Amino acid sequence: MKHSFLTALSPDQADAVSLLATEVRFARGESIFRQRETANGFYLIETGEVSLEYELPGKKTVLIQNLGPGELLGLSWLFEPNRWEFSATAASAVTAKFLSAADVRKQCEQDPKLGYKLMEAMARVLTERLQATRHKLRVFVERASDDDEARQVC
Repeated sequence: MKHSFLTALSPDQADAVSLLATEVRFARGESIFRQRETANGFYLIETGEVSLEYELPGKKTVLIQNLGPGELLGLSWLFEPNRWEFSATAASAVTAKFLSAADVRKQCEQDPKLGYKLMEAMARVLTERLQATRHKLRVFVERASDDDEARQVC
């Protein structure tokens, strides 16, 4: 399996991870996962686009980021309580590889070097998502307030 997320791994490590992957498909508009549900793995997007959204009270959602081919979807499996922090919906037809958290953890226990490399790669993605969320928060605060001090919050 060739995916840009796996380029940080050695060829042997990438092969080991690839063996754990299952192909999945989602139709446009289909929910991939929902905020607060159990996070049991992650996806490597191959084709299509996914909307990553945060659900607000009152059934309102805020688009955090659109993800596409070559990107990783799903980081909440890494941390207890292993619940999705966002919702993901297929914005177009999507094909991806799904990797079970249990399988990945087991592989990482057997190969700690693989675990380290995966965590480095996951940390990069986590940082990018944090920055995207921070940007959305900044825009929200600026739109909600004409107060210059509120604009300094972010």
